[in-house]
Amino acid sequence: MSIRGWVYIIDNEAMPNILKIGYSTKDPTLRARELAGTGSPHSFRVVFDVLVNEPMAVEQATHAMLASKREGKEWFRCSHVEAIEAIRACAKSILIERNNSKEYQSSHDEGITKSEPRACSYYGCKEVGTSSYKSFAYCDEHHKAMRKRRFDAARSNIHQIATNERTNESANAALDRNANISAANLALRKLSSTEVESMPERTTMRKPNAAFINPMTPSAELAAIVGAQPMTRTEVTKRLWDYIQKNKLQDSTNPRLINPDARLNKIFGGKGKVSMFEMTKLVSNHLK
Repeated sequence: MSIRGWVYIIDNEAMPNILKIGYSTKDPTLRARELAGTGSPHSFRVVFDVLVNEPMAVEQATHAMLASKREGKEWFRCSHVEAIEAIRACAKSILIERNNSKEYQSSHDEGITKSEPRACSYYGCKEVGTSSYKSFAYCDEHHKAMRKRRFDAARSNIHQIATNERTNESANAALDRNANISAANLALRKLSSTEVESMPERTTMRKPNAAFINPMTPSAELAAIVGAQPMTRTEVTKRLWDYIQKNKLQDSTNPRLINPDARLNKIFGGKGKVSMFEMTKLVSNHLK
């Protein structure tokens, strides 16, 4: 995806015929304000800028064309006309152009001669037109306003295009997911009755673990709590929990721990506190 940005020309009254030619993805006027803090007695101003695709490539091509006039990294000793013509020659297509140079009359605009002054074309304005935009004369204030209106419209269009692209990507992803689901359902529906009948059936059920269903005989110590008759492990565990809850042997601060009484102490081997997991292992030693 190509990057859009500005290629600009900045000058300063304190440095006649010395121009800065650079690029930025932000409005070049912000760059001019940044340069204002370098100690120059006069302000920097943007005299020309264009919105283009791949601004860095256009800037580098312009620098190469004006290499013989280079005074510094991005500074060149040349006229506005030379710099503007170089940028226009290097830019394949110009999306927006703003020309504030008094030295250069844009080839797209009609000049206004002093012998035949025209009134500003902006509705209700009675000032004399000093600049031309799309073949109409405007005063300085309304010439800038018309240029800004075009810039704002172009920026809004770029934002709308990007939003539409993101929306289309989301919609396409949803369509792909639905298509995959539909294809899977269609494949299932296409199975013939013969294929369905030939699919293997589960004929045997999974056997339960014998350790949990075989009756076990409790030891004398365990029989004192759960009874002496043979029973499954799950039944032993159930009767133990009934005994623990009945006698309130769960720890008050940590219910996972059991505080054994005299009977449970014989099963737990004299441990002070026993967790639920330890209890299962200790009880197993008292089942045969």
